[in-house]
Amino acid sequence: MQLFKVKKGASSTEVKIPKAQPLLKSSSSHLLTLFVLATLGLQGLLFLQTTFNTIWIARLARRPAPTLVELVDGRSVRVGAEASLSRSGQAIQYFVSQIATMLFSASGTLESNEAVLKSTLKPALDPGVELSGHNFRGKRKVTTAAWSASFALSEDFRSSFLAELAQITPAGVFSGTTQTVLVIDRLSEPEPIEAGKWKLKMIANLYIFTGGARLGKAVPVNKDIYVRVVHLTPQPLPKSATEIQRAVYNARAAGLEIYRFGDLAAAADSSPNK
Repeated sequence: MQLFKVKKGASSTEVKIPKAQPLLKSSSSHLLTLFVLATLGLQGLLFLQTTFNTIWIARLARRPAPTLVELVDGRSVRVGAEASLSRSGQAIQYFVSQIATMLFSASGTLESNEAVLKSTLKPALDPGVELSGHNFRGKRKVTTAAWSASFALSEDFRSSFLAELAQITPAGVFSGTTQTVLVIDRLSEPEPIEAGKWKLKMIANLYIFTGGARLGKAVPVNKDIYVRVVHLTPQPLPKSATEIQRAVYNARAAGLEIYRFGDLAAAADSSPNK
């Protein structure tokens, strides 16, 4: 131990300088070394994984998106990716033509099924669906197909539309003496109004056949139809689903709804058997 004197004024004191102590013991030094090596090894593995993921994602991005999907019944259909508020023009036109045809066409019979085919060779007459509420006065019946298709209409529009549709539906439809067929001559390309909303122009004729007449009477049905996107129901229907549940689900399966339809007064004035 080194000693030296420090003078302060007239007196002097001896100062002891301790020996330098090791900063870390040998065992602690080994643990620190192992920790550093383990950290470097982990960082290396993460770097390799990140590099692999980057290469894989880049290759996946360059790969064309799948356009062919096989359905559960074995059929294959072509598909394409769309944004949540986007629908192709063909999909909108198909939806509108399908719903309009179901709303206005009436064969007077129900769709054949296995039970009907086994019980009788004759198709069952369509009894129609009786409507109730303050909007429905006078005629209150629409065809079963029109009732099912009406769930593709917006809720604030459906009730008033069905009230008008009941007025122009010939009574002979429910007795099997009258049939109506909607023939669409032209359905325009969807015209965007805003995100998720479109307008289409439909030029069509409603042919009404009464009794055994083959010529029929044509009634113009030229309307502007307004369509918008709705939320898709992700879960399929259970086997125990009711008729109403199936009708609602099938009508909303396209993810679209009609929220405004043109006036039906012209067709109502020309329909027979009012």
